[in-house]
Amino acid sequence: MIKLEERYKEIPEPKRIPPPTEIASPSLDELLKVDDELLTEMFIELLAKASDISPEHKIHRAFISSLRELVPDEALIVKTLEANSFLPFVRFMGDEFIPFSEPLTYIDEKAELSLPASIPLYLENLVRVGIFECKYDLFYQGSEEIYQNLINKNSCDGYAFSYQFNRLEPFRPVKDGVFWKRGFYRYTLYGEKFRDACCRKTN
Repeated sequence: MIKLEERYKEIPEPKRIPPPTEIASPSLDELLKVDDELLTEMFIELLAKASDISPEHKIHRAFISSLRELVPDEALIVKTLEANSFLPFVRFMGDEFIPFSEPLTYIDEKAELSLPASIPLYLENLVRVGIFECKYDLFYQGSEEIYQNLINKNSCDGYAFSYQFNRLEPFRPVKDGVFWKRGFYRYTLYGEKFRDACCRKTN
């Protein structure tokens, strides 16, 4: 894991500036409390970006409180899901369109999460904090194959899912009163800026 001093030295000297107190003080306080490696790296990256005069490194002080609100698995989801991408999901619905499953995604295949069963809670928190937004059928994106694979992977109570997609219907009958609804998560504008500030770019 890169240290704060090492990361600071990577900034070209002509571009180095003291980070604003409202960014530096709470970030350093959080670094003393955090014992997770990824969260530590993200606070270090945020501090480094705040110490770089480059115009693309504009840091909003709300990023500190947002990062403080994340557990390690949520931080890993943010690191794993690229900016300008989306995370499709399906949700199974019962009688009167009452959900009987949480949104089901493939993020567990992309990130080695410590508690995969908590993914719906993680995604809900990322929406609550303002990093993600959730869109349903009307805002459909992505290939139909992605959604079909999610349905096949997450069959509910022994139901077999094998049918054609119909983009015009927001709810699609499956069997015996069971329906599914599709949608996706994506970064908000705030979330994209947050990710840029806290995640180190990789080549």
